[in-house]
Amino acid sequence: MIKGVRARQVACTAAAVSLCLLVVACSPAARFRVMNFLFDGVPPPPGFEVPGQAPSSSTQRPLSPFAQGLRGLGGPERPVFTPRVVVSVHQPYAEKKCSECHDNTRGLDDMAHDATLCDKCHLDQREEEGWDHGPINLGTCVPCHVPHDSTYDHLLYAPVADVCIGCHAEVVPGSPEYHDVPNFNDCVACHDPHRMY
Repeated sequence: MIKGVRARQVACTAAAVSLCLLVVACSPAARFRVMNFLFDGVPPPPGFEVPGQAPSSSTQRPLSPFAQGLRGLGGPERPVFTPRVVVSVHQPYAEKKCSECHDNTRGLDDMAHDATLCDKCHLDQREEEGWDHGPINLGTCVPCHVPHDSTYDHLLYAPVADVCIGCHAEVVPGSPEYHDVPNFNDCVACHDPHRMY
């Protein structure tokens, strides 16, 4: 009986190690497909188009006649890669100063998981400009910003209107009681994103 239990432990360990090696050694697209199969909610890597979803960019490469033929057979679609254009980069990340935000003694964990980490560099600016927007008051910047680089200005995780609507969904286009303005998609034309107005 002990041999059977030991054999199962060895088999499980071998399967886990094989899966880890597969995930680490594969391309980002292959890694995504494996992780997405095993877990729900895995975000796709930059430039990866998920089959069945609308493409995120209009700059897709045209399909070769061979690929068009395969697609016509009804088999699984291959991912379509689009280039990721970085628009803004966090200065410590650009300068490869990881230890400004990460603790090297703990496997590059964040030094803090709240706005105190951002305050290491931005506290004076926050106090001088009176930043009091909801997420900042709750001690976080990540509902709007990403820490390394972004395809949007100011390290935003999405276009300005999408970032704002992520929390302010009650303010929808076509609601004149809130916004009867032509530039609804440019919230920062009227609102300071770091202030409560």
